[in-house]
Amino acid sequence: MAINVADNNPRINYTATSGQTVFTVPFEFFVSTDLTVYVGGSVLSASDYTVTGGSGSTGSITTDSGQSAGAEIAIVRDVPLERTTDLTSTYSASSLNDQLDRLVIQVADLDDRVSRSISLNDYEVGVSLDLPAKASRLGKTIQFNASTGALEIGPSGDELTSIASIASEITALDAIKANITSLAGYTTEINNVGDNIASVTSVSSGISSVGLVATNIADVNSVAGSISDLNDVADSLDQVELVGGSISNVDIVGAGISNVNTVAGDISNINTVAGISANITTVAGITGAISTVNSNAANINLTATNIDDVNDVANVITKVTTVADNIANVNTLAPQAGNISTLAGVSGSINSLGGISANITTLAAISSDISSVATGWTNIVDYTSNLVTVSDNIASVNTVATNIADVISVANDLNEAVSEVVTVADDLNEAVSEIDTVATNITDVNTVGGISANVTTVAGISANVTTVAGISSDVTTAAGISGDITAVAGDSSDIDTVVANLANINLVASNINAGVIDGIFDYGAVSDAVSSSTDYGSL
Repeated sequence: MAINVADNNPRINYTATSGQTVFTVPFEFFVSTDLTVYVGGSVLSASDYTVTGGSGSTGSITTDSGQSAGAEIAIVRDVPLERTTDLTSTYSASSLNDQLDRLVIQVADLDDRVSRSISLNDYEVGVSLDLPAKASRLGKTIQFNASTGALEIGPSGDELTSIASIASEITALDAIKANITSLAGYTTEINNVGDNIASVTSVSSGISSVGLVATNIADVNSVAGSISDLNDVADSLDQVELVGGSISNVDIVGAGISNVNTVAGDISNINTVAGISANITTVAGITGAISTVNSNAANINLTATNIDDVNDVANVITKVTTVADNIANVNTLAPQAGNISTLAGVSGSINSLGGISANITTLAAISSDISSVATGWTNIVDYTSNLVTVSDNIASVNTVATNIADVISVANDLNEAVSEVVTVADDLNEAVSEIDTVATNITDVNTVGGISANVTTVAGISANVTTVAGISSDVTTAAGISGDITAVAGDSSDIDTVVANLANINLVASNINAGVIDGIFDYGAVSDAVSSSTDYGSL
């Protein structure tokens, strides 16, 4: 029976109909073990189907149970590479034909495998596809040089598995690449925030107070504009309080100060008036008041001279008292003027951080993985293409040579028929070199097969891997400030608070520059305890 390799495709695929059991085998085979049946990609046990035909002819297989509609069925021939008959000088044509048929079928099977493998294009200049030394390639994948296309060692299986295990994180990075790039442009500002995180936290803890100050900034400015007067008042606060307690009397004395001065300058005449008992009696009734005025004449004179300022302070005395009572908080703001100004100057950066705090947390948690991606994957291409043909090693593997002696022995035993066998052998010689490439590299093929799920994962996220490689400098910048990103992520609530009150902080900052806080700081002489319900609105 003549068998044409070109017309002897050793595989057939079916899509089963509901309950279908019989499937035709349209290619020649010898015994049932020459066939492998797949259902849905899994090998069907030989005990689950029966085979008819064979012995060099076509046939069919019948499954024990009906298949589901749409089930993918594949029947593949794989005749063992062996000789089952030795020919003698009394050989028959039938025996020779059987052996030649088997050889042709084996060649067809191998040709099918070769045609399903990856190979160099005929028009390409050959490059070295030799495997690196075993010690160098253990646990590694293979890839192709970006310039020459030659085979070289790629990442290890563990590295690919690691990347596959963080596929979702890489996807997340891809989704926030614009934010990462934005962060990279603000590394100085972020570092500044990180270096001063204690100050930022302090501002955050007192943000309600800062907000009150900002809301009442006009009053704060007014206080600052009169800070020298307020300092004077603070220096003599005890006296001011005394005056304030008797302000009506002070007003009266002030209104008649000229008269008081006149009386003091004319005391002899006053003595004369002693004879006027009724009047003296009247004066005696107010001796306490007169004594008080006399003992405080200097202060009363000073008060009278500055009566307008005193009246102004009296009108806002409760507010001044509030400032004094809460001087500790005001003092807290004063030494943080630089930090508050820094916050105001990087408001855009803080806003950006506030909007991507969750992403920054994610970055911090996988910083080592990001560093690996940035430094080790810039040359990675789609690994589905990196698997391009194991049989590319054909140039360096000539397996026919190792078997040529046996082929020649068979040819010599065939006597006159040898020319036909030699012809087959010559053809097989060229084909085997390709097939042997696969055989020689079967360990690596198995290795790749063993991590196929990981390879599939990487292929499925190739766009994201490429994206990460494209922003590797940004991912590297992010991995280089992972400590600052972690500090910012740990104080995200404080930063949110700062952002929410940024307008107020800007107001405080502008007034720090104007000297307002320095002015308030001068009230440090006041030792009153800070109220737990500070009301800066009274400033």
